[in-house]
Amino acid sequence: MLPAFALATVYLVASIGKVADRVAVEEYVRPLVGRASPVLAATVVGFELSLGAGLIAVVVDPAVAALAGSASAAFVVAAAGFQAALLVRTESTYCRCLGRLSAATDRVDAAWQPAIFGARNGALAATSMVVSGAPLAGVLAAPAAVAIVLLVGLLESFRRQRYLLRTDLHPLRAVLAPTMATLQAHGWWVNGHPRRF
Repeated sequence: MLPAFALATVYLVASIGKVADRVAVEEYVRPLVGRASPVLAATVVGFELSLGAGLIAVVVDPAVAALAGSASAAFVVAAAGFQAALLVRTESTYCRCLGRLSAATDRVDAAWQPAIFGARNGALAATSMVVSGAPLAGVLAAPAAVAIVLLVGLLESFRRQRYLLRTDLHPLRAVLAPTMATLQAHGWWVNGHPRRF
């Protein structure tokens, strides 16, 4: 089963990449979990290895396809939830999902990182549901769930930034005051810094 083998390859490459670039992965998760970042990073690697093994097992025994595919889809949606939480906090959204291989997207404008993350995870979620044997509605619902989770995080980050920029004590208020009338979440969705138009 080609989709299962492809997913297994992605998870195994991702786990190896995370081990090789452990510090960057820990920095990515640290804003939400603090000093527990090494534990979370190791847990994610372990889960990815388990998913990779489970998806390889699908190639040998199709009876485990439903469980392995569903677990993969749930993992991908949970990862989108983590990314959405980073969006809300306006933390860096440069995901180190594939370790150093992720550096290829670092040259892309930071504002596009959530979209890249969503497209990749949406494709993984859809493929996971194909592996699980879900009907077409399920295959379409999985990437939609990824998109909705990220969109909620994005909209909440806009709301939060606009609220903060309306308070007197916000350090960027004086800088952004001339454009306040047209402000649309000027803090944007990446790291709290104003974007220049």
